[in-house]
Amino acid sequence: MECSVAPWQDGDGCNEKTYRVIYSHTVSMPGILLLIHIDDARQKRRVYTCVATSQSGQTEKTAIFTVLDQPVPGRAPSLISNRNGVVSLYLNTIPFVGDGPLTNMIVEYKQSTSPTWSNTGKLPPSTTTYRLENLKAETQYEVRVVLLRPGIRDEGRGEPGPVFTFRTLCSAPSRSVALQDLSTVGLDSTSLRIEWQNPVGQAFDRINIYYRSVDQYVFEDVEVNDVSATSYVLRGLQQYQIYVVQVKLMNCGFEGPASNTMQKRTKEGAPGPVRDFHVDTISHDSVSVTWQRPQNENGLIRYYNISAARSQPGTSLSDVKVEQVDPNESSYLMTNLQPATDYVISIGAVTILSAPGPVRDFHIDTISHDSVSVTWQRPQNENGLIRYYNISAARSQPGTSLSDVKVEQVDPNESSYLMTNLQPATDYVISIGAVTVLPGPVESQSVTTKEWCKWFTFS
Repeated sequence: MECSVAPWQDGDGCNEKTYRVIYSHTVSMPGILLLIHIDDARQKRRVYTCVATSQSGQTEKTAIFTVLDQPVPGRAPSLISNRNGVVSLYLNTIPFVGDGPLTNMIVEYKQSTSPTWSNTGKLPPSTTTYRLENLKAETQYEVRVVLLRPGIRDEGRGEPGPVFTFRTLCSAPSRSVALQDLSTVGLDSTSLRIEWQNPVGQAFDRINIYYRSVDQYVFEDVEVNDVSATSYVLRGLQQYQIYVVQVKLMNCGFEGPASNTMQKRTKEGAPGPVRDFHVDTISHDSVSVTWQRPQNENGLIRYYNISAARSQPGTSLSDVKVEQVDPNESSYLMTNLQPATDYVISIGAVTILSAPGPVRDFHIDTISHDSVSVTWQRPQNENGLIRYYNISAARSQPGTSLSDVKVEQVDPNESSYLMTNLQPATDYVISIGAVTVLPGPVESQSVTTKEWCKWFTFS
């Protein structure tokens, strides 16, 4: 077989000048198909004629061959967004250099320090943007685009386009903390201690604690800015309430996966007042008391304390009648009272049974006609976190009423206090008690302030 070529012209046909013998081969058997590769880039378009000669004669076939350039992007990709390990890119494939039509495109990318390119696989030719995900934070990457047009094997695959280099920003933590324990040991009834373990080698700049009571659906959160912290105390919670807690790491404003979830109930606290409290006289020595349970029980009600105190002048502790009533009751008949006597009836629910012990080394010294100095030491058994001390001064004369009792709250870190604005020449009972959830036992002493003195100057 002998093939000759003639340049293509747009005029009257073939040029007289002929390029001879690009390829020749002798065929001894009929039906043989020869594929001839022609590497001629001198012109974009030519007419190729194939001439077959044998003893029987000669025949020829002419075909138009067009040389097509492989497509290559004219510009490098450009950045749309870069956040949290995800980079969005404009591919910038239009316009491109070379011939089409495009059939596919491939996005290739790698870390700048890596010799190996990864790729996305074939994408539709209409793709204009692409998002690379799960990239390593704060790392330099390179990206480029390869265009494809029709062709046998890789003949339609163009060379990679210009490279775009970028650096990823910091991203969300990929690992979670291990929530280890929720406890109330050493805390009051509105606090909860959270303990966790941070993942080794994980970058983060903040810790978020999420919590809610079991009867709520929305989490509240608190931020811990100390990245070395592995514990935190939530305060201001509801008493005797179950809380759901989880922890998440944060980095650059991005939130990592949530930790395991744990639940814990806060300690019991002092209950609220009973509701619908009524007292009715039944006979000369009995009264009927009715009530409804407190709206905020803040724990398990163990019993109700119901007291009857004579309100006449000279009332002492021996005149106060106190009885305990079953927590399931809502009425009570108080008997064996004195006939024709005024009483003050009181009721209170009791939940927590562990109040702080009495203060130690309690002393009172008269300072002036209207002030006394009080000193003390903390209780030996605090049974929780002391919130404050209640210091009261009550006039001990007959006829004393609640309006004659002066009560002041003192910071829990103090161990002395100056009580002022008392009445001169008056007997007082000074009392102090530590307060956690319920008032602790009261220790009392009697004291008399100095008499009022007037000074005169004679000339």
